This record gives sequence, C-alpha cells and structure tokens, in this order.
Amino acid sequence: MTGRAAGAPLNPSPDRPRLNGPRPNRPRLVRVPLVVLATAVAGVLAATWLTMTAPVPGIVEPGPLVEFGVAVARLLVELGATGALGMALVPTLVGAGRASDRAELFARADRLGMLAAVLWLGGALVTVLLQAAELRPGAPVTAGVVADYVRGFGSGQALLVSAAVAAVCALAFLAGSRVPSLLRAVLAAAGLIPIVLAGHASSGTTPWHAMMADLLVLHVIAAAAWTGGLVAILVLVAPRAALLAGALPRFSALAGACLITIALTGAFSATIELTTTPGVDLPGTLVRSDYVLILAAKTGCLLAVAAIGWRMRYRLLPAIARRHRTALIAWGMGEVALLGLAFGLAGALSRSPVIG
Repeated sequence: MTGRAAGAPLNPSPDRPRLNGPRPNRPRLVRVPLVVLATAVAGVLAATWLTMTAPVPGIVEPGPLVEFGVAVARLLVELGATGALGMALVPTLVGAGRASDRAELFARADRLGMLAAVLWLGGALVTVLLQAAELRPGAPVTAGVVADYVRGFGSGQALLVSAAVAAVCALAFLAGSRVPSLLRAVLAAAGLIPIVLAGHASSGTTPWHAMMADLLVLHVIAAAAWTGGLVAILVLVAPRAALLAGALPRFSALAGACLITIALTGAFSATIELTTTPGVDLPGTLVRSDYVLILAAKTGCLLAVAAIGWRMRYRLLPAIARRHRTALIAWGMGEVALLGLAFGLAGALSRSPVIG
C-alpha cells in the first residue's frame, strides 16, 4: 500500500515558493488596532461630553450627533495617518534580514498601510460634512453648504488637503516597493500638518502662539510615529523572533526620542495656553477648568506609557536579544491602549476652551 508519508503536506506544489517564518495570527492583526481605536474613541467621547457647554436659549445647537461625530471623525483622521506612518516605518525598523521574511513582511505592511490611508481619507471627508453641518445647525447639508464651509474656513481647506495627501499615500502603498518607504512616511507625516495648524494652533495670534503651532506639529508627528511604530511592531514583527531582535532596539530609540519631543512640546504649549488666554486666573483655573482636567489625564497617560517603555527597554529587550520568551505582547497591548486613550483626550483637548 502506497501513500504520503506521515506529516507530509497534501498536494505540495514545487512551483510555489515556501514562505519562511511564522505568520502573524489574524486575531493579533485585528486586536491591536482595535485596542487603539476603542480606547481613543472612549477617550474622545468622554472628554467631549465633559467639555460640552449648556445650550443657550434662542440659539439653534448642532446637536450631540454632530458634536460627538466631529470629534470622532477628526480622531479617525489622526489614527489613519498614524497607522500609515507606522507601516511606512516598517522597513526602517526591521533593517537587515532574510529576503523572503522581509518581502512577506513588507507586503503585509503595504496592505495595512493602504487600509490606514483609506480610513484617514474617509475620516477627512466625513469631518468636512459634519463641520459644515456644525456651521449651519438645523439646515440640510447640501453641496452649497459644504462649498461655503470650505471656501470660508481654513479648517475645511486643511481637511481637503489632508484628504488629498491620504489618497496619494494610499496609492503609494498600493504601488509597493516602487515607492520608497521614506517617501510614504513623509507623506503620512505631512498629512497631519494642515490638520494641526488649522485646529490645535488656531487659538491665538501672538508670537508665542506662532511658535506653539510649529511645536505642536512636532508633538503630533512624534505621537503618530511612536504609536504607529508600536502597532507595526506588535502586529507584524513580534511573531518573527529573528527580525524582532533587531527591530525592537531601533523602535526603542525612536520611542525615546518621541517621548522627549512630546513631553517638551506639550509642556510648552500648555504653558502658553494657560498664561496667555484672556480671563485665565492662575492658580484658580487649574482646579476649575475642564481643559486642565483633560490635560492632567493626558499627562498621566504619558507617564504610564513612559514607565511601560522603560520596562520594555531595560527588562524585556535584553531577554528578546537572547531569544527568550517574554511578555512583550501583553506589555505592548497596555502601551497601545494608553497611547490610544491619549490620542482621544488630545482630540477633545484641541476643541476645548481653556476656561470652562
């Protein structure tokens, strides 16, 4: 009696190259981005609810659907650009390795980067519609209303520019290795700039506020590189021990630089807001302002993430270099959850008045 040997694959195909290295399981491909999304949405909804003002009699309000919808849609723009930036950084983080492992990994990163860019594009277009509705509460959102909003407000123009960059970024990921990964990373980072300048930095016209606009660009891009890079590591690189041992030290260095940038630029921006906004009475405002409460929660997230990052760098990284099993995924999931929450709080903070 003849038959296949025990354990031999069914219908082997000699013409199909065998992919080396373990594939990341599908639960991880979905679970890590969902954790970021869930915590970010929870953060932005809670902070938006906290900062909602009481309705004024005689003035038509846009309604909670529009108010919460704008916050969530703008958040999707930032998260989509963050995901695209993280996937564009994969070749830089991975560095050298077996060609077959790298090719499979980069192809997956390209697919995920394209999906992130599509999310970014959709979020930008939905935000345009919702902010047009916010401009004329109670009126139907027609093409004319949207056109008036885009023509009359820098935020609308910024969103369309960001949407255009998202579309180009999606096409760049679709083109694969024909477009350098560095160019894709630059596109993803550049798509955040008009949103930051039109949103976060529109509250003042003093020279200090002009400087704050530039620093907030660095603040947001650093947060996106850190979060996107970590998601890419956990989703794509963590299952491949040989690549992880080389990629994690590079990511650790990137995360450290991002942490310093976020802390310094955030502290400077908060100081300018609190010391130059008319009507702010320090230190009394520190205990009465919802803005300060959200800022304190965001700072707490940053400190907790820094503590997790310290453990990963000085406790887990040496073990991973020796190819030992570690709790990298568990600690990494905690870190992305906190980073997602910080993203949500930051999104609400950009729309929150200092006094309120």
